[in-house]
Amino acid sequence: MLSYRSTLLIAIATLTLPLAGHAAYKCQSADGAVTFTDRPCPTDHVSESIELKSNTKKPSAPAKPFCWRGDVAKKIKIGMTAAQAHEACGYPDDVNRTKTAYGVHEQWIYGRFPSVAYVYVEDGTVTSIQD
Repeated sequence: MLSYRSTLLIAIATLTLPLAGHAAYKCQSADGAVTFTDRPCPTDHVSESIELKSNTKKPSAPAKPFCWRGDVAKKIKIGMTAAQAHEACGYPDDVNRTKTAYGVHEQWIYGRFPSVAYVYVEDGTVTSIQD
């Protein structure tokens, strides 16, 4: 069960949501009574300024590029850098990475079985495409 103080704080937080980003004040009188307000406390009260934060979500990011199996070979070209390939088709659904003495070899997997396209990357450069 919530205490009186917890219930009061929840009620105040709910009521002040539209004020997010603005200052609020916690005022304590000489007898210990605490109040919250959007105006400065009276001079005979102990005052504490509180910054209210918004709980709203940030705007969503723009849609990332996406490639269907047939689009991979049209948008990603042999010789592209990994960054250029990501820009053209977005990040793959899965990556198999092998590190050897000769470098890093990656198999990028776009799509899910049975509609899958593979992009092979060696040391950050696209070397082959299988679709």
